[in-house]
Amino acid sequence: MDVDTRSFGPNPWANYAVLRVKKSLWGTGSYIGLMGIDKRSGDVISSFNQTSGADGRFVLFKNLVVGGYAAQTRTPGFSGGQSNLGASVNFRSNWLDFQAEHRKIGPNFNPSVGFLERADCLCDYADATFKTRPELAGIRELQFEGFIFHAPDTHHVVQNQEWQTTFRADFHNGSYTDDDIVDVFAQRLTIPFNIYKNVNIPVGVYNWTRHQLNLRHS
Repeated sequence: MDVDTRSFGPNPWANYAVLRVKKSLWGTGSYIGLMGIDKRSGDVISSFNQTSGADGRFVLFKNLVVGGYAAQTRTPGFSGGQSNLGASVNFRSNWLDFQAEHRKIGPNFNPSVGFLERADCLCDYADATFKTRPELAGIRELQFEGFIFHAPDTHHVVQNQEWQTTFRADFHNGSYTDDDIVDVFAQRLTIPFNIYKNVNIPVGVYNWTRHQLNLRHS
């Protein structure tokens, strides 16, 4: 795909070129892919931005999938810290769902043709859900879940962190309970956060804990 935009008001002209190539493997849902993006602009400060990458998804067994990707950007004014690497594993069965992901995003990674939640991150995520269907009157399924998200920056200073444990029960009559036994957060503010007018939350690390009980009766 190649798109030109014209100048309008304060916005300079720009050209966007996007190429995506993807090949299926073995007929199992596995694939490998390549991507290239090029942006050219009349903006003197940021005359170009480029992103290239490769990714893959590999179904090893019917319930085990691994994946990975590598991406690189080029932006005027930066010579390093522009990579984004990641790997994931996903396992699903009748008794266990498990997924884990690791990403390393450089501080200068800048895909201007696209969306990035945050750069400068060593992001780790793991989630496990154990499922059972006991022979108890009225109960269809019980689930016990725990996950952790740990996201320091590339200097290993924690910016975001959350861990949670959850209990769920589904009943044959359609009722269910979904209870967050404990949900613990930590977040670092590097600049003051304005809530309203002159009300600001100052820079610092903020911790809080949440508990939730939820029951729906049918």
